[in-house]
Amino acid sequence: MRALSLLPVKILGTGIALPSNIVTTAAIKTRAFQDRAVDDLFSRTGIRTRRWADQDADHAAFARDALRAAARDAEIPLTAIGRIIFVNSTGGDALVPATVNCVIEGLGLDGVCDGFDLNNACMGFLSGLDVASRCVATGSRPVAVVAVELLSRHIDETNRRSFAVLGDAAAAAIVGPARGDAGIVSSWFGNRGSYRTSVTLAHTKAGEARETIQFAHSNRAITEEALGAISTSVEEVLRRAGLTRDEIAWYVIHQPNGSMFRKVLRAVKIPPEKTTPLVEELGSVGAASTAVGLHRVLRPGRARAGDHVLLAGVGSGMAYGALIYRVER
Repeated sequence: MRALSLLPVKILGTGIALPSNIVTTAAIKTRAFQDRAVDDLFSRTGIRTRRWADQDADHAAFARDALRAAARDAEIPLTAIGRIIFVNSTGGDALVPATVNCVIEGLGLDGVCDGFDLNNACMGFLSGLDVASRCVATGSRPVAVVAVELLSRHIDETNRRSFAVLGDAAAAAIVGPARGDAGIVSSWFGNRGSYRTSVTLAHTKAGEARETIQFAHSNRAITEEALGAISTSVEEVLRRAGLTRDEIAWYVIHQPNGSMFRKVLRAVKIPPEKTTPLVEELGSVGAASTAVGLHRVLRPGRARAGDHVLLAGVGSGMAYGALIYRVER
């Protein structure tokens, strides 16, 4: 059955911004895992390298770089953007005001567009893309979604689980009206608040050191939770679209670590050649994972006109969901 677009929108362009500092798993072993071999650490995490930003870098700067790249890809001026949704899992550069204010000012867009911050943990980019598409479908000018995660600011050697896997990255997508048959074919999101303690980051109290990201549940428990949530999301979004797995050309799946990514592919029966692996190179980059994955899928020579791209993820909360985007013919 041919899927009909739920939201007639087009992804006009995408862009990424990555820190230049590459940290190898060998370096991680030296700092925190003297009792493990490098090969053993890699087999457990599926990560060879990750990027860490300088400690004095700010989220807004990475957001601006990713948005400039997305605007160039879309071949539109930044002033064409009517709204910016800034996505982050850890609070951005400040709790008040929203970090997007710094992004707008730095891009020279004061009075030109509005914006707001959005936090839905690792699901934030997909949530933002869904909101952006609905804005455009109801008449808004192009809307940009930019996910920036500087997770290295919230890790240290004393918390080895997060220290071994988390990295930094930023990526953006600009959504505009579709002239052809491009669009969000279907979307589906869910939440299980009872799982909210699995991965946490508390507010820092006055006079205390910065909090670090904590994994409260075992690797096995988190993996089981994630597999169930992503499997449900994929099944539901395909059912709503009236599509089969074989009719999906590309799967952009959140990649918290290499082991879990491989298990997701097996559980959901996704052919590896229809995916864009990035966790081995970038580590676990939160909401930026699906944003970077989408950027890579939409590069020239990858997704073709008429292809269906399924994006799915899961994040702390527990938030989960998926959407299907059809590339314009």
